[in-house]
Amino acid sequence: MNRDIAHFLGISEQHTSIIWQRYRKRGKKAVLLGTRRRRHGEKRTLTAEQEHEVERLLTDKTPDQLKFPFALWTRGAVKGLIFDCRSNNAYRRKEGKR
Repeated sequence: MNRDIAHFLGISEQHTSIIWQRYRKRGKKAVLLGTRRRRHGEKRTLTAEQEHEVERLLTDKTPDQLKFPFALWTRGAVKGLIFDCRSNNAYRRKEGKR
């Protein structure tokens, strides 16, 4: 029975058994669907190379060295840096062409 249900739901037999045991012990509330969190690496904004570039810039430079109008790294400054890296504008900003 678990095999058929697992196949139908697209989950493993072991997970089907876990769900069934939860249902038997705690009832319907124990098996209601919750919100699934992102898996590692899912829906990434930056490539691994871009992430390393952002990390390098955050540790080696200050915002004013990158022509940002701030002196310290704030959430907004980091967001701007990520946007620039995503759209390949980081080097344009450094050159003053932006």
